[in-house]
Amino acid sequence: MTSHSTWGPIGLVASREVKEKGSDRKFLIATAALVMLVVGLVVAPALMQRDPSYTVGVAPQLHDDVDEALTHLEVRLAMSVSVQELPQEEARRQVIDGGIDAYVATSTQVLVPSHPDDALVNMVQQGIGALAVRESLVRHNVDAAVAEKLLTGESPQMEIVGGRGDDAAAREAAARIAVFILFGQIATYAFWVASGVVEEKSTRVVELIVSAIRPWQLLIGKIAGLGLLGLAQLLVIGTAGLVAAVAVGSIHWDLNLVAALAVSLMAYALGFVFYASLYAAAASTISRQEELGSVTGVIQGMLMGSLVLSFLALEPGSATTRVASWLPMTSPLLAPPQLLAGEASLASVLGATVVLMACVAAVIPVAARLYGHAVLHTGARLSLRAAWHNRTDSVSAMRGQP
Repeated sequence: MTSHSTWGPIGLVASREVKEKGSDRKFLIATAALVMLVVGLVVAPALMQRDPSYTVGVAPQLHDDVDEALTHLEVRLAMSVSVQELPQEEARRQVIDGGIDAYVATSTQVLVPSHPDDALVNMVQQGIGALAVRESLVRHNVDAAVAEKLLTGESPQMEIVGGRGDDAAAREAAARIAVFILFGQIATYAFWVASGVVEEKSTRVVELIVSAIRPWQLLIGKIAGLGLLGLAQLLVIGTAGLVAAVAVGSIHWDLNLVAALAVSLMAYALGFVFYASLYAAAASTISRQEELGSVTGVIQGMLMGSLVLSFLALEPGSATTRVASWLPMTSPLLAPPQLLAGEASLASVLGATVVLMACVAAVIPVAARLYGHAVLHTGARLSLRAAWHNRTDSVSAMRGQP
C-alpha cells in the first residue's frame, strides 16, 4: 500500500469531520461564548480590585522612618501598606514564601519577589528617596541645585531573591480555569468521537465507508479531524484568556506563560487522542446511542477522577502532585496548570509528556484492533474480549478478501 493510499483516506475523513462540525452554527456560538466567559473571568476581578493592600518588612533601624514615609504616600497613591519590623534573614524567607511583598534592608537595598508589584516598587522608591533627601537636608546646608539633584537621585536597587511574586494568586486562578477548559475540551471532543462511531453504525453508513477504506483509517481520520478542531478552539480560547490577563496586569508575560500555552496545546492533543481512542473502542461494541452511556461509564469516571485529582494536585508540594503529574490519565489536565502556577518545572512537565506519548502510542493500536473487529457488528452489545479475538468477517468479504 502506497503512502498516498494510506494517508489519503485519513485526510479525507479528517476533512469531513472538520467541515461538518466546524461549520455548525452551534459550534461557532459555543466558541464565542467560551471566549467571552474566559475573558470575563479574567477581566472582572481586575476591574473590581480597589485600593491594593501590601505588607512591607523593614529592618529594625529603619522601621520608624520608613513607616512614616510610606504612611504619607498611602492616601496619595490610594494604597494600603502595613509595615512590619523584621530581621533580614527571616524577611528574605518571607519574601520568597509570599508572606511579605517587599523588605527594606537598607536605604539602598530592597528585597522583592521574582515578579514584584510595580505600584509597590514605585511607592517604596518614593518613600526611601524622600527619606534620603530629608536626611541629607538635615545634615547639610544645601542650596537649591544640590537639593534638586538629591530629589532626582538614584532609586534603591531591587534585588530579586525568588518566590512566586504578586501575580501568584492570578496564576493559580488561571491554572484552575485551565483545568476546567482542558477537561471540557477533552471530554467533549472525545465523546463526539464515540457518538459519531455509534451514529455511523446505527445508520449503516460505516458499511459503505469501510468498503472503500480500512476501519483503522476511518478511526484515525475521525480522531484527527475532531482533534484538530478542538485544538483550534482551545488555541483561540487560551490565547484570548492569556492576552486579557496580561492586558489588565493580572499576569506578567514571561517565558513560562508562553511555555504553559504551548504545553497546554500539546497536553490537549495527547490527552484527547488517549481518551478518544478509548471512547471509540468502547462505542464500536454497540449499535444504539442509548447504550453509549453504559459502555463509556468507566472512561467517564476515569476522566472525572482525573479532574478531581488535578485540583487536589494544585496544592503546593503535595504528594498527590508528584504522583498524578506522571499518570497518563491525569497529566493532560495537570501538567499545563502546574507550569502556569509555577508548581512544576518545564523539565518535569516535558518528562510527564514523554510518558503520556508512550501510553498514547500503546493505546492507539489496541483501540484500532477493537474498533476494526467490532465496527460492523450489529445487534446486542459485543464484549471487549469478543471484539479483541473475533474479527468481523464482513470487513474482508466487502473487499473480496479471504
